Amino acid sequence: MGNNSGKREIVKNLFLLLLYLLVNVMYGYVASVHLTEPHFLFTPIDWAIPLNPPSVVIYIYLFYSFVFFALLYYATFQRAYFNQLIFSLITIHLVSYIVYIIYPVMMIRPYWAPTSLFDWVFWYYVNPQYLQNWLLYNSIYSNLDPFHWSLWIVYAKDTPLNCFPSLHAAVSTMIAYGFWQEKRSYGWISWPIAVAVMISTLLVRQHVILDEISGATLALIIGYTFYKKVFKTPENQPESPKPLQTILILVVAEIMFVLYLYVYFIL
Repeated sequence: MGNNSGKREIVKNLFLLLLYLLVNVMYGYVASVHLTEPHFLFTPIDWAIPLNPPSVVIYIYLFYSFVFFALLYYATFQRAYFNQLIFSLITIHLVSYIVYIIYPVMMIRPYWAPTSLFDWVFWYYVNPQYLQNWLLYNSIYSNLDPFHWSLWIVYAKDTPLNCFPSLHAAVSTMIAYGFWQEKRSYGWISWPIAVAVMISTLLVRQHVILDEISGATLALIIGYTFYKKVFKTPENQPESPKPLQTILILVVAEIMFVLYLYVYFIL
């Protein structure tokens, strides 16, 4: 009976993972539906943050590896915490989608191009950052190193909308919170990863500071609700997976990440 119950639970978890995948697919469609014109939430600090193409390694590779590892880890070996995490993530996405539709926020990326001398003079006095954006755009477009190439793919594939709240911030904060809830010592790894992801979104010009604050806040509110109010945290700490099991999860997560990368960014 115990084995059958465990198998049924894994099947249920796989179904919830599929549901979460479908919720993620909705992301692209939400950008085409908004009730008002896009807003901009730039502050002077945001304008001063430099573009840093190498940060795309954290923005793409570390973030998605973190997500896939957490989903597989809790769906298979630490199933006592899976419902809390997956329902928190689904709720974060759905709430964010509602905000994207009601109050769309747009990111100003580095790809503005001056068309006349008037443009140069006008934007030099109104907002010199637009001139800097043009120079950055040409730098990205003309460079073929892996960092610039990856960043160019991000700009080409991802919409400049759906910014507030930041899903990178919300999802990474939620996963860090989940690991921290399982074992406080895990937070020494998970929280720095979440912070690094949030900083990377600023350095690759995908989000502004208010996007990150709102995303992290949303995750903490929803995470607390599901971990403390909706589902019961296990009284007895589940046995941690063995090192080889953890390595296996990491390998499978990386394979899934590479497949995702190929489907979304290459095809």
